[in-house]
Amino acid sequence: MTNCIVSLTHKLPSELVATQPTPVEENILPVILSVKQGFESQASVESLAIKCFNPDFLSAFSQLPQCLIKKDATLLQLSKIMDLWNKLYHSSGTREFETNPLSKHELFAIAHYCHTALEKRREAAPMQKCHYLSKKETGLTRSIIYDSQNQYIYLTALFSKSVFKATGSAKKVVRALAASLSKQRSVKIVCCSFTKKGLTPRQLMHAQQEAGLLSLLRGVKGIAQSYTTCTVLTSLEPKQQRTSIVMEAFACDAVDAVNSRSLTTQLNLQIAKGVIYGLFYLHQKGYTHGDIKLENVLCRYDYTHVKHPFASHNTVATKTTTLIAKVADFGFAVADNQPAGNLYNEGQYGTAEYTAPELLAKKNFQGDRKKIDAFALGISLYQLFELKDVEWAADIESCRLRRRACRQWNNLCREWQKLLEKQPNDQIAVAHLKKCTKRWMEETNHFQKQLEELRKSMCEKIKKIQSEHAVPDVKIALYKARIGKGELLTSAEEKECGQWLYTNLLAVNPAERFDMARAKEEIDSLLPSFQVQ
Repeated sequence: MTNCIVSLTHKLPSELVATQPTPVEENILPVILSVKQGFESQASVESLAIKCFNPDFLSAFSQLPQCLIKKDATLLQLSKIMDLWNKLYHSSGTREFETNPLSKHELFAIAHYCHTALEKRREAAPMQKCHYLSKKETGLTRSIIYDSQNQYIYLTALFSKSVFKATGSAKKVVRALAASLSKQRSVKIVCCSFTKKGLTPRQLMHAQQEAGLLSLLRGVKGIAQSYTTCTVLTSLEPKQQRTSIVMEAFACDAVDAVNSRSLTTQLNLQIAKGVIYGLFYLHQKGYTHGDIKLENVLCRYDYTHVKHPFASHNTVATKTTTLIAKVADFGFAVADNQPAGNLYNEGQYGTAEYTAPELLAKKNFQGDRKKIDAFALGISLYQLFELKDVEWAADIESCRLRRRACRQWNNLCREWQKLLEKQPNDQIAVAHLKKCTKRWMEETNHFQKQLEELRKSMCEKIKKIQSEHAVPDVKIALYKARIGKGELLTSAEEKECGQWLYTNLLAVNPAERFDMARAKEEIDSLLPSFQVQ
């Protein structure tokens, strides 16, 4: 047994061994050495887990002095793995993780892989700010993100499915566990917005743009907060680049919240206030969103004991319930000092049905982009309070298809023109050029007529919505006076406040439309007690 003690203490200074306050019990050393040899021989994770969760080992390891652990590389590695496992194990017992609990052996496998992968990274190259660690063969982890700057490791292994449906072309949102590698920080629940592999250059540009903008918007009220961003180039091809944004956790988007039928008019106003605040501060920072819609508004109740607040129709919201709603998805955001590009110059908005009528009027839009966001917010609030979709979405999509056809014929004309420059006497090219030019002019004329008809029809339908749901300013002034005295409005009166907001945001004339500064002022007077986070 003396040899066992020497094997554990051969690296310790003699004076330290002589003055050890807690002597090593000889009967615990065989148990410790058995696990230690298993690590050094690179035994399977499953066999190591069985040994580590043996009651004799747990008891023996707890009695082992820290001075011995720090001086032995294998025991120090085992101690770090067990510390990470302890954080994962205790956090996985909360209600947040009841949807997909993992056993302690599975969590041990994750902790073991995280630690060993980090050690290999340190040996191979200097640590970057943030990078991926993947362990697909275990079946336990889809992706692991290590943030060396903040000493956090983000694990998406605890949830195999998306938290809520993400409608973006390159996004899926999964809930993850953020485990701190430092003793000063605790474990927290986050969401990861992953972009798929094989992105087009435009999708990749949007992902990188969103990540950069979110870093500038940290701490801004009404904006979904990001903790870190990781971008990895898996090959020399740009299409294989992958970006992950780690953000605060939400239960669902506003569409899921509406479909749950659990929202009251009070909660609708809280969602409206959260989005108005987010857009107001985004515009203050010098950006327009470019794709405001209910799918890009993320929600959660302001308490943690409910696992999924919109998962059941039995969830009852009261007057004291508060809802956190924040703006997300900034892939189409444009700075005020940047050219609008095709997003605005071709009469397009992020989603067809949210396009403002002034975008349809001119090919090169030179107006106030922030009023475009305001109109899209008006459509979103109309859907939120009335539970209806607008009628002109299909017509706008039809115009987009016609515009695409015009562009394709124009491109064909250019190709034949280039060919004629090289071969001027090619009669076949001349004939094709005449045919394409004629077809392009016909498609362009049809498109211009269709666009003008759409704009007139859209303005009429907007005015119809405003007339059907109009609320006099005098009535709203009375409501504000009552709210100022501390009185509570009825559900019908709260709905009228929402209708007054979205009808002013849907004004056909941009000059008459509320901007976000005015909208913020009005929502503060209508909902003064609710604080946006």
